[in-house]
Amino acid sequence: MNLRVKTLFVVCLTILCLTILLLIISNFLFMNNLSDIEENIAYNDAGILNEQVVKELSELNSSTAKLAKQNPNLNFNNTTLEQLISNTNIQLVMVLDSQNQPKYAKYYTQTNESLTNITEPVQTYLSKQDELTNSTSENYNPNGVLLLDNQTYLIASIKMKTSGGNMNTLITGTPLDQTGIQKVLGNQNSSFKFTPLSTKQLPFYGGVDANFSENSPIWINNFNGNVQGISILRNKQGEAIFDLEVDEPHTILNNAYETFSYLLVAFIVSGSLLALIVLFYIDRMVLARLKHLTERVKVITRNNDPHQRIGVDGDDELSDLTKNINHMLESMETSREIVSKSRLKYKNVFNNTGTAMTIHGNDGKFTMVNTEFEHLSKYSKPEIESKMSWMDFFKGTDLDMMKKYSKERKHNNNLPRTYAVKFMDRNGDFKDVMLTVTTIPTTEDVLISYMDITRLNNTLKEKELLVREIHHRVKNNLQIISSLLNLQSRYVTDELSLQVLRESENRVRSISMVHEGLYRSNDLSNINFKNYIENLVTQLTISYGVDQNKIGIKMDIMNISLSIDTAVPVGLLITEILTNSIKYAFPKGEGNINLEFLRVNGHYLLSLEDDGVGFSSDKLHTNESLGMQLIYSLSEQLDAEIMIETDKGTSYSFKFTEIKYIERI
Repeated sequence: MNLRVKTLFVVCLTILCLTILLLIISNFLFMNNLSDIEENIAYNDAGILNEQVVKELSELNSSTAKLAKQNPNLNFNNTTLEQLISNTNIQLVMVLDSQNQPKYAKYYTQTNESLTNITEPVQTYLSKQDELTNSTSENYNPNGVLLLDNQTYLIASIKMKTSGGNMNTLITGTPLDQTGIQKVLGNQNSSFKFTPLSTKQLPFYGGVDANFSENSPIWINNFNGNVQGISILRNKQGEAIFDLEVDEPHTILNNAYETFSYLLVAFIVSGSLLALIVLFYIDRMVLARLKHLTERVKVITRNNDPHQRIGVDGDDELSDLTKNINHMLESMETSREIVSKSRLKYKNVFNNTGTAMTIHGNDGKFTMVNTEFEHLSKYSKPEIESKMSWMDFFKGTDLDMMKKYSKERKHNNNLPRTYAVKFMDRNGDFKDVMLTVTTIPTTEDVLISYMDITRLNNTLKEKELLVREIHHRVKNNLQIISSLLNLQSRYVTDELSLQVLRESENRVRSISMVHEGLYRSNDLSNINFKNYIENLVTQLTISYGVDQNKIGIKMDIMNISLSIDTAVPVGLLITEILTNSIKYAFPKGEGNINLEFLRVNGHYLLSLEDDGVGFSSDKLHTNESLGMQLIYSLSEQLDAEIMIETDKGTSYSFKFTEIKYIERI
């Protein structure tokens, strides 16, 4: 969808939204108000109609009373009746005798001044209405409304005593004046009707009492076609007899809708014309120039030539946009030169670095390799680039590991970037290489550097072999010393001297065991201290002939590795303290020794305790015992916190850290 179509769509959508908004506003604000006005008119007209009916009934009563006075015996004939009622509103005259039988019954038509007989059914119906015939008072004149098939009459009745002493009844009526009431209502389109509340059969007469009917409550019914106002007419007992309904057509609303339709059409037409004018102006002043600008940018993009410039036309926002595009082209031209120089510099660095390097994409194929990689792989660049994958140079578990890392590297930044693997060259020879893998920023390409560490590994193996040999020879020399001390002890008869030789032998053996552990360990710098302590305790119990059924030694040792600088003094401490416990703590030859070696929060905790006889705290700081001197000296060497308790047996606790290696000069 181009800009012209979008603009046209937006304009049409705007006109449509404004039209809908106008419809909503007019409906909720104006039309609702007009509907309220029509309901008020119907309400007022219903009240007016009620008053008019009561008024005409009152006038009919007056005319009836006057007619009765003019002919008290009620012996009418056609000639005298025409003379009497020609100037009144009476158009129905009926006389009943004392037995309520019709004596005289005529309709009078004013248009042709003629009299016609009232039909027999109507005479019979009226003569049977008790309200009209059974009044015993000459002062009460009942009146009401008579509904016929083709006409509605207002009815009045009066009782007259004739000269013969009989009570006759005079019933008069006047047709409801539709035209006159419409004039009173002020709307020729209004209509009204009487609806009986008790029956729908005609003829029907209902009495109407002015006192109960005036100021009747009014209801409003609003239909689609009209508005209806309804009041109630009641008889002298207050019973509701008629619904007096006024129907008002929606004249105001219909006229308003018609007027609004014309206004809406005018609004749409004028809006459309305005939209066309605006579109024409936008097309000439904006869209055409913008299309020209777009075509020029496409040409520059197609040619990939930022040296070109776009001509500036006018002095407005589009001309400013053109100037900015030209500035951008200048910046692109400068940036291209910088990028070109940087790319050349990067390529030179990549090709001439002393480390083999490759770049590959998502498919694993090399997109670029340098000269050093050619030497490492024994392939040429044309044979490698875009043809070979990094997976072609690794085998076995190394290849599986690298595939796993390559798959997870996109989602896990904690994978190792540097690791050692076996690299296979063109001849099938394997080399030890150290890989460094990284993803090039803003791309998905991967950069790998390869460091050949084959010679370094060979040198390390040679040095490792040499160190093992040194530890082995030191261990052998210490064992020779231990053996010499053992031989010497056989020729010593003095018990004190024999004891000193045996202790010296155990001390030498503890140092020898450290070198033996390093010699047999995979890590030449650290010894598994748990195994060391267990072996050391075993050697000491054998040396002193300890019966383990009588002297129990319980050990709680974490699986910890220590360097030789820490292992030797700790081993001597354990040897010295354990020897003292075995020799002096249990005169009866029975007891328990607990040995713990733990690591907590970066510190080592060594604890040895027995439940023997203990010794006096005064001897802790004397120089008489070589053992105590050694304990304090070794603690100082470890920079350990020492705590000795002699209350219940003897307890030694040491807290220290790993001794850092200090280069010897």
